[in-house]
Amino acid sequence: LELLTQFTAVQMVDSSGIALPDGLADEFPGTGGDGPQASLKLQTIWEFLRGNLSDVIRQTGRQPDQSFTGHLAHVMPGVLFLCDLGYFTLTTLRDIAEGLAYFVSRLETRCVLYDPTTRKRFDLLAHLNTASEDQVEMNLLVGSEIKLTCRVLAVRLPDEVVQERRRKAQANARRKGRTLSAKKLAWLAWGVYITNVPITMLTLQQAVLIYTLRWQIELLFRLWKNEAHLDRVAGRLRERVLCELYAKLIGMIVFHYLTAPIRWAERELSPIKALQTFQRHAIRIAQTLDSSSDLQNALA
Repeated sequence: LELLTQFTAVQMVDSSGIALPDGLADEFPGTGGDGPQASLKLQTIWEFLRGNLSDVIRQTGRQPDQSFTGHLAHVMPGVLFLCDLGYFTLTTLRDIAEGLAYFVSRLETRCVLYDPTTRKRFDLLAHLNTASEDQVEMNLLVGSEIKLTCRVLAVRLPDEVVQERRRKAQANARRKGRTLSAKKLAWLAWGVYITNVPITMLTLQQAVLIYTLRWQIELLFRLWKNEAHLDRVAGRLRERVLCELYAKLIGMIVFHYLTAPIRWAERELSPIKALQTFQRHAIRIAQTLDSSSDLQNALA
């Protein structure tokens, strides 16, 4: 927590998809292909330090994460943003930096890099291929037009991790009828990140560690789906489907606001056990909605 409390907030950004009945495909077009014909996507911005859901924005399943910019409304000085590679755009990262906020992101390896001193193109992969160290840090300019000043951090991955990454990448390429280049396979031997957080706040190891915190939002989505059954839609008509989804989302947001202040009290809160407790009392809570005092007693 000492690493995180250096920042005024830690905003995690990610999305989760929900398949819908095919009859809703006109309003909620899905990704097509092997995916559902109708689906929606919940773009979620979760302020991890306090546990607040800053925003949950509904999109169609077809809208790409890379075009999402809703989190820029939450840019304030000292805020740290954690997003996965699907949200990587240099314009977004530039806007975060210009707002005096911070980011830690994986690097899109197709980005052009420049030496900040000579302003000449820098071949990072060639440099890593000749590196004897397992951890490499450099200050570089990222992007051919924007030239964003960043710390570029590279960590050599264990052999078993590299082999598994290459196996998955090759299987995915075969499924799409493609062949992976030797360059792409070479990149998979490294974890490469960029950040504008100064080294006085985060070392290379600490920046990589903080990026793994993103896994927490995956656990959030798992809680919504496995325990609150957000992705199980009983209805087929539009109104029935949306009422069910919104009711479950309202329930989850109320749950998060109730439990967020006590996540790190005497011991860490188990979200699954807490939600199960909340569900057991859901009918009683519903019956007290017309009385403020009764509702407060039920929630207590």
